[in-house]
Amino acid sequence: MNIDPLLLAIVSGGFVALLGLVVAVRAGANAARAHERLARHEAELMRLQSELAHFGEGGARTAGRQSELAERLALLSEQQEQLMLRDDNAGPYLQAIRLAQRGEDIDSLVATCGLSRGEAELISRLHGDHAAPVDRAGQGGGHG
Repeated sequence: MNIDPLLLAIVSGGFVALLGLVVAVRAGANAARAHERLARHEAELMRLQSELAHFGEGGARTAGRQSELAERLALLSEQQEQLMLRDDNAGPYLQAIRLAQRGEDIDSLVATCGLSRGEAELISRLHGDHAAPVDRAGQGGGHG
């Protein structure tokens, strides 16, 4: 049985489009959940900041309560940062960009984000906190 190459290309293209749609819908749902969690954390963070400011204005009622609030505020800030790094919609590239902007090295981008070395080098070059070019001595066929 001979399959028409055009029909095969159309069916393959349709499959790829359907797969892309499924991935996009799933990413959208994951992003919505991540943004909801982020909004809840931001609201809690603002509430704690307000409460902490109130204690500062009204005088410290107890040193222990202020310390507890400061610890909770620090924990929430750290959790919010982690949520931003793990944003399901962002994928490994946005996470790698954020890490590069924080000064992480190429090996860290590869290990943390699952990128190839070339991808990590490109992201580091484009978004890293340094302007120094990457050493090309070990790269074959690179263009400048």
